[in-house]
Amino acid sequence: MLIPYILLLLPSVLPFAPQVSGLPRRDGGNIFHRREVSELTCLGDSNRRYSSIIASPTPLLAPYYTNCALSVFCAVLATVWLKLVTALYKNGVVPASLSRKLIHTLSIPLFLLTWPFFSTSDPYAPYVAATVPVANMWKIVSAGQGGEDGLGKAVSRSGDEKEILNGPLIYTFILFLSTLFLFPSPASIVGLTQMAAGDGMADIIGRRWGKTKWRKTSQKSVQGTLGFVASAFVATFALLVYYSTVTSQPLDVGVGEMAVRVAGISLACGLVETAEVGDDNFTVPIAGTVLGGYLLGWTW
Repeated sequence: MLIPYILLLLPSVLPFAPQVSGLPRRDGGNIFHRREVSELTCLGDSNRRYSSIIASPTPLLAPYYTNCALSVFCAVLATVWLKLVTALYKNGVVPASLSRKLIHTLSIPLFLLTWPFFSTSDPYAPYVAATVPVANMWKIVSAGQGGEDGLGKAVSRSGDEKEILNGPLIYTFILFLSTLFLFPSPASIVGLTQMAAGDGMADIIGRRWGKTKWRKTSQKSVQGTLGFVASAFVATFALLVYYSTVTSQPLDVGVGEMAVRVAGISLACGLVETAEVGDDNFTVPIAGTVLGGYLLGWTW
């Protein structure tokens, strides 16, 4: 569990650390501020030039360690959340089918709520943020081997702890990839939220009210698909507005246009989930990410 956070110390021993994080160098140097070199021409002699080092008043240490602290906070929050749902399952408050989908539906949005507080001025930010899903993957593998005090049974359909090594592990791996390569783009927020809120609520609503099947051999229901589209739209739209508001980084489109585009993306992802082609833990976030990047942008 602690290994991902031990890795956060790696920048301090990298030879290029001063240029990106202001950390001590391996060669003995010690740079704690951004340094810029400018050539000043001496008034008395135009042929003599001196290089002066001008230190920026803004330390570069702060963003990196702030991000590290935030990632640790996220990991603690994730642990508390998983233990809470596991306790509800073990005490018979919720069945395994519901506890599994509670984790599926809410885990990613809870993590995305912290994204605006990561400092993107730190080039290591995606790597630091990605340690959170890495820690969760570590926990999932442990649970699949009988550890983590009942977590495996709480998130499995059949009660078999090894089942957690399939869907839940894929789900967390997709979160890791999206965080590592697309953090904190609108495309990643869209793709992840479609998978979490849309797919999660489709199962919950479909199990309870899904009486009208799309076809006789299908387990997908019209009610579940409608639940997907509605839940994915509300969650995705809310998180995009939230991130844009907190970071003061508006999208290129207005709120009304954004709502229309998010609705279209949610409908498309709902159809992808209904098609039952491949594992929807892959197909839904891929479709959501591609459409989100094309319609809303790959960067803020």
